[in-house]
Amino acid sequence: MTVKWKYKPNHKEFGAYMMSEEARKAPIEVAKQIVEDLRVSVKRSTRDHPHLADSYRVNAESGPVVFDGNPRVGAEVYSDHPAAAPEEFGGSKNRSNRWLGRVGAKYHVAKGAPK
Repeated sequence: MTVKWKYKPNHKEFGAYMMSEEARKAPIEVAKQIVEDLRVSVKRSTRDHPHLADSYRVNAESGPVVFDGNPRVGAEVYSDHPAAAPEEFGGSKNRSNRWLGRVGAKYHVAKGAPK
């Protein structure tokens, strides 16, 4: 009689891996590439705020991101320049440019998309 083997996933170890420093390397590399792309895009287009392009940074120690109740490590791209929020979201004197949104969207992989 043959015995069928049944796959038993190791959810505990996979969850620990997704919170590890090794898993954090990929989001940090993508965030660094987003910062580089932002520097090029913003530098070409903002004359009023010449230092905005150099103000984008990577926060490699950001809190976990939760997808469907499962925490994952991640990285954030941010800017502490006073003009960053009005440039991103718009204001009473300017339209929104959505720099971070547009550049970040190039690196987003939709759920179920072919790779």
